[in-house]
Amino acid sequence: MGTKRLLVRYNALDAEKASDHNHLRESERQGGTKMPRTKSAVKALRKAKKRQMRNQHYRTQMRTYIKRARQAIENALKGIASVEEAQKAVYEACRIIDKTAAKGVIKKNTAARYKSRLMHKLNELIHQKAVVEAA
Repeated sequence: MGTKRLLVRYNALDAEKASDHNHLRESERQGGTKMPRTKSAVKALRKAKKRQMRNQHYRTQMRTYIKRARQAIENALKGIASVEEAQKAVYEACRIIDKTAAKGVIKKNTAARYKSRLMHKLNELIHQKAVVEAA
């Protein structure tokens, strides 16, 4: 395997530009991104980018479900939606949070914190509705 192949940057340089080894070092001195120099570093960068894309998908999905749950709780407080809908949204959000933590995208304590905050809001909602019905 030639040095051309090892020296190609993932983001900017073409194979023609990467052929000159000194050119790349000068580019790095001028604030360019560092590039892997060994086969193992090239592979590690490739794996890291794949993991980053995968983790980004799961993290985005988790945040979406959390937003939906918060919105459902707010709607239930305003009387637009029912408490059962809010409970269902929080349950789904907790399920996705657990999945995300199981895959190692977030730490388990972070997952616990997210779930705790959602449950706290849900319990406040249930308590408020119970007080209103009792009065």
